[in-house]
Amino acid sequence: MVRIVILGEQTETLSMLAEALRQGGYQVRVVSTFKWKMSVLKYLSPHFVIVDTENPHFAAAKVCSKIRRDHSLVRVRIIVLNPSHGPEENLSEQADSPADIYLDRPFDPNSVVSCVRRFLKTEPTEPIYRKISIDTFVIDPLSYQVVRRGETVSLGFIEFRLLHYLASYPNTIRSRDELLRMVWKYRNVSHRILDTTIWKLRKKIELCPDKPKFIRSAKGEGYSFHVPSD
Repeated sequence: MVRIVILGEQTETLSMLAEALRQGGYQVRVVSTFKWKMSVLKYLSPHFVIVDTENPHFAAAKVCSKIRRDHSLVRVRIIVLNPSHGPEENLSEQADSPADIYLDRPFDPNSVVSCVRRFLKTEPTEPIYRKISIDTFVIDPLSYQVVRRGETVSLGFIEFRLLHYLASYPNTIRSRDELLRMVWKYRNVSHRILDTTIWKLRKKIELCPDKPKFIRSAKGEGYSFHVPSD
């Protein structure tokens, strides 16, 4: 059964959301934002975490960052319920550790159920992960690790997803819109965020980021992972 943890207080709104999710056939636990710990999430081992941000002292960005850094939770999908006064942070500031989707208030509990169903259609809870060994790289989505020439390369969550997606189609240009759709999923992210993430990725894996050997750009088209010929 798909497991969902809601981080928030037992308000009427969240009680209605939890009940709608249970009616949808999901196992739901509501955990107080005042009592939550990473150890609790790891024990519950959820497939989804829904973060309620009505509490002004509870920052969703910090929760996302902690979850994305924990290798046992990196496959968890995160849905953030924005506070009544609007999004708590600029999305561009969360490029390295974003949630998968941000929902504005007021929201229909059934729309959250629909979000979960859409995720499960495009990304099952028990997917087949393909390790990629290409040129001097080993890219392992099970551990979210990248190893180059025997040394681990530290990448952020989105940086890893972007590299893995590009490397899945070597020497093939992938359009900007495709990368935003497949890597950032349902988030409303601009091309500028993509370009910034590409630059960060180049600085970590290229010997000379200004003259990239692996991550190539095609003007007006997109990006590709280039595998040099012998």
